[in-house]
Amino acid sequence: MEWENVCVVDDVLYFYDYFGKELRAYDPEHKCWGVVKGLDDFLAEMRRVGCFWPVTVSYTCKLVLFFRKQESTGEICCAKISLDRHKGGQIWGKVDQRCHLALLAGHFILTKSLDVVLDSTTHSFL
Repeated sequence: MEWENVCVVDDVLYFYDYFGKELRAYDPEHKCWGVVKGLDDFLAEMRRVGCFWPVTVSYTCKLVLFFRKQESTGEICCAKISLDRHKGGQIWGKVDQRCHLALLAGHFILTKSLDVVLDSTTHSFL
């Protein structure tokens, strides 16, 4: 099986399950799969407005979900999600920030994401 559109945040593997229409997580500490709780309303809203092909990306210990809007041609938006592990290992997500306007407008397809880690000796590009 080839994994696509997955990311790791705090040693947990995350991916958007296209068939189940939910964000799923594999927790190696508990050796089990689960559904990330707390995102039902957000994911339902994404489906209602026609967002599709979500891609998970790790960014500063949070998960960013990039997705395309169906009503536009290739418009890419995103949501930054904080993750919290509750008792019993259940993982909960909370949308911290969501872009309502396109990050990229036009004919774009997000094919692959990379995590970039900068150490303290790296110069800032401000």
